[in-house]
This record gives sequence, C-alpha cells and structure tokens, in this order.
Amino acid sequence: MKKIIILNLVYLLIIAGLVFYIFSSSQKIACAPCPKESQEATTTITPTVEKEEAKAEEITLFERNNIYGCSLTSQAAFNLGKKAHVNKIRSWFSWQQNETETPYRLTQDNQLVKEGTLKRKDCDPYQRQWCIAIDESFNQDLEVGDYVLEVPAGRVCQNSQSENKGFVFLFGYWQ
Repeated sequence: MKKIIILNLVYLLIIAGLVFYIFSSSQKIACAPCPKESQEATTTITPTVEKEEAKAEEITLFERNNIYGCSLTSQAAFNLGKKAHVNKIRSWFSWQQNETETPYRLTQDNQLVKEGTLKRKDCDPYQRQWCIAIDESFNQDLEVGDYVLEVPAGRVCQNSQSENKGFVFLFGYWQ
C-alpha cells in the first residue's frame, strides 16, 4: 500500500513539473517578439499582401462502413451527387504482416481518374491485420458520377450491410 502511495506522489510531482515547464515555456514564447526593456520600441512597416482565398473546411463527403464482419473485395464503389474537391480517400483494408502500402486506381465509367498509393494507418487493436488504408495527398476535383476504387490485392472490407460494396470514405469539400 505504501508503494502505491509513493508511486502516486511521484506521478503527481512529475505532472506538476511538466505543467510548470509548459506554463513557463509558453510565457517565454508569448513574449519572444516583445522588445527587451533596455531596447527602444521600433516601428515596422509590413507590405500589403493579398490573402489567399479561404479554403472550405474539410468534411466527410462520402462514407460506407459498419461494425459487422468483413468479406474481401478488390473494389469500393461510390457515387457523388455533386462536384467535390477530395483531399483524402480512405478504405478499411486487411493488410499482410509488415505491408505498409498498396497501389490503387480510381475510375469513372471505366476511365482512369487517378492512380495512387494507399498507406497503412491506425489498426484495429484486436484484429491487427485490419487497418485504415489512406491516400492523404489525393487532392483532386471529382465531377458528379459513379466511381470505383480498385485495389489489386483484393482485401477491402465488404459485407451485406454495405450492399456488398467495399468500405470507402472521402474527405474534402463540396464545390
């Protein structure tokens, strides 16, 4: 019991030290541009620069997934009802051990729209082969229509609750 109390006190001291460090560091950072007391104040003239047009906030444009067990497919189909700028495309993928990326193709009406690489990200803590497969640099405008994300490995999650269509997510903004 005494060991637990001592460990708790040690943790509290460590946390208090970190809080003090962060607070004191932020004070120094906040005052970094301030002139020192011994210096005279100076005037800085900043040239006028036109601001870039504000970009829309990223939202989930399309999402197909659920919590039920998966069978495997090589495709994930989706439909866009209006034009969108897609920043990222993501799927739920069954990865091989030590595999970190897989190629993909995005098509519309059997015409190639984009080729890229999906990279392995966060995994299910209980089924370590199931992880996010994402292209975070997708960055492309997509027109209205039906699309198919094709992955040659054939390990995209699908099930009857997803109408046997592969899991897919699109992030970006509507245009």
